[in-house]
Amino acid sequence: MTEEGFFIGELSKRTGVAINTIRFYEHQGILDPPKRALSGYRMYHRQDAEKILFIKKAQRFGLTLSEIGTVIRNSKKGLRPCCHHVKQVLDRKHKELDATIEELQTMRRDVETLLKHWVPAKIARKKSYAVCPQFEGTDRKKRKLN
Repeated sequence: MTEEGFFIGELSKRTGVAINTIRFYEHQGILDPPKRALSGYRMYHRQDAEKILFIKKAQRFGLTLSEIGTVIRNSKKGLRPCCHHVKQVLDRKHKELDATIEELQTMRRDVETLLKHWVPAKIARKKSYAVCPQFEGTDRKKRKLN
């Protein structure tokens, strides 16, 4: 760290984010372009590290980089527009999570059913299957191919 700030490698260590990812955030406009030292190296400050930590936390809540960029831009307009936008995004994410959980529960029941009706190799050898008896053997109604 210098009096001007710290270099990208130090930012990477402080945040646990790869150097290429930091550059990507800059390229995408999520992270402001850093000032440059006289040597031409990027110089970062504590606020840059805090913003990257914010990005990581927002990603853990399922926000995309595009959504995070919008949150960051809205934060510059004030607390109310930012919080309003975040509430809308999180309401939508909550609904998406409910739908995903429902799909996963259905998939889990289907896998349990498949395992309960496992076709032993001895029986499978006596029948004809296109690929795998475990999946094809579970169809109760045969589909006719036209």
